[in-house]
Amino acid sequence: MAIGVQLERVKTSLHIANLLFIASHYLSAQVVVDASNTTPDKVATSLMPVPIFNFAAHTVAFSPNGEILATGDGTGTVRLWNLHTGELKTSIRAHTNWAFSIVWSRDGEFLVTGGGDNAVRLFELANPARSERPLVGHSNDVHAVAITRDGSHIVSAGDDKDIVVWNANNGRQVRRWRGHDEPIPSLHLSPDDQWVATSSRDDSIRIWNLKTGALQHALIGHTGDVLSVRFSPDGKTLASASYDQTVRLWDAATGQERRLFKGHTNRVFGVAFSPDGSRLASAGDSTLRIWNIANGDPLNVIAPGDVIETHGRKIPEDLSAVTFSPDGRTLAVSSTTGTITLIDAASGKVMRRLVPNSK
Repeated sequence: MAIGVQLERVKTSLHIANLLFIASHYLSAQVVVDASNTTPDKVATSLMPVPIFNFAAHTVAFSPNGEILATGDGTGTVRLWNLHTGELKTSIRAHTNWAFSIVWSRDGEFLVTGGGDNAVRLFELANPARSERPLVGHSNDVHAVAITRDGSHIVSAGDDKDIVVWNANNGRQVRRWRGHDEPIPSLHLSPDDQWVATSSRDDSIRIWNLKTGALQHALIGHTGDVLSVRFSPDGKTLASASYDQTVRLWDAATGQERRLFKGHTNRVFGVAFSPDGSRLASAGDSTLRIWNIANGDPLNVIAPGDVIETHGRKIPEDLSAVTFSPDGRTLAVSSTTGTITLIDAASGKVMRRLVPNSK
């Protein structure tokens, strides 16, 4: 057997072992899985309790004016919430399963989503029930999407390990290249749209030239899957979150690590910069942590979730994604139960919970 194939199987087995460890957090029964005849996604789907796993909210995104929050969950449903009233405006069956990623166009007129049906979709806010034609070309789940500031191009990536640039007007592929050796959970565009950063389950982050697809930097330091990556508002810094329980800051120009944040006790799913770039929020385990960018000090540790009772055990719900509102005053954080919590970014107090029904 080729060494590369052997290493691939070892890496997959280790990832499955991580999933088994996660499942032990939720389930008291012992579960035996044959790692040679399955995949990490299949293990995750089979192990996690259905009410938690299927309705987990995977992504949260404020509209540019801060009046609407878009959320996506394991059923493929995208929900739009009125943040003045806390009421659900509308629900969209965006994908046949999994709504992994949502971004807004800069003018707030369109939503772009990536899902577990291998598709990228566009939705017009004025008529969200009607989807524009899907952008089809990925051969596996689409975990991450982005849109350029002028709305002309969409960038997507996911489990097929490819990065695809699309013409947003006609849906055609403009450029495509292999990004990593393992699936890509997250990507983010620099503020000037010159660079796209991708994170991967190969433990690395890479920065690419968006126009050419050329690799600019490979950022090495994490010792586990890198689940989230974000550029700072000025584009000079990258933040990343990982399975290794750490959050890191990187110099975007040189690719060098600048700061390491420790405090989470389990995998960290999401990071977000405040609009002024002075704070960083990280969501992982059952805590939301806010950090001072300048000196690395923790500013607040918040446990906004509920306690879940499952299989006779009481456990805190895990957090899965976080984002700041455009004015920086509010944080939205999603959880494994599908609940979205709105938090005052200054005080850390819970302002409101948005609880979707299961339909």
